[in-house]
Amino acid sequence: MLGQLPFPFDSFYSASKYAIEGLAATLRIEVEPFGIKVALIQPAQVSTTFAAKRQPPQEGSPYRERATRFIERDKVLVRKGLTPTQVAATIVKVINSKNPNFFNEITIRDRALMSVTTVTPYRLRDAILVRHMGIKE
Repeated sequence: MLGQLPFPFDSFYSASKYAIEGLAATLRIEVEPFGIKVALIQPAQVSTTFAAKRQPPQEGSPYRERATRFIERDKVLVRKGLTPTQVAATIVKVINSKNPNFFNEITIRDRALMSVTTVTPYRLRDAILVRHMGIKE
């Protein structure tokens, strides 16, 4: 989902997701004449140890306080997140689909979030995200 919904303090990770989305969108057009389907799987937080490795910026950084709050909030969301098994089930479903959707969210809530994100003005979307992640000044 971070290919469309940027998370603060995850700039490099979000950038990699944006890049994958652009690659997949272009590849889809290129390989479709050969009967090859391209699809993206868009889970929200997945309950793994990946995010646990994230560290706050060094002492004295102007980002430290907000980034620390963000990281703590994200840990809570990850603990409540999807399991790898749930994500894998969606991947299998998409692979076995004759005509998969290009975007494939895992839950109805994720689908609704992405739908709202695409029609919400950036300033409002960002304000909601900042508030939800506990990093509003």
